[in-house]
Amino acid sequence: MSLTRELPTYQCHKQVQALKIAHLLANPRGIELHFENEMFAPQEMSAVWIDHHKVMAGGYLVIYDGGYVSFSPADAFEAGYTLISGGDL
Repeated sequence: MSLTRELPTYQCHKQVQALKIAHLLANPRGIELHFENEMFAPQEMSAVWIDHHKVMAGGYLVIYDGGYVSFSPADAFEAGYTLISGGDL
């Protein structure tokens, strides 16, 4: 993106739910996300969703209030969020 002016700057203060993705596995219906925390079952996502969000292992599946599901690369997620609960699962 090329803009001629500097954009406004924001700081994040919201809470989200997230799981770090260990690996992706294709199946006939889509792509399974397998998580580093194996207490959580793999999550099946469509290939279209995977391509749209540019999902890759090492990043995070992120669920926002209201149910919006997204992907965040590890560097961006870890720089913006701190674990506040559930790390002992």
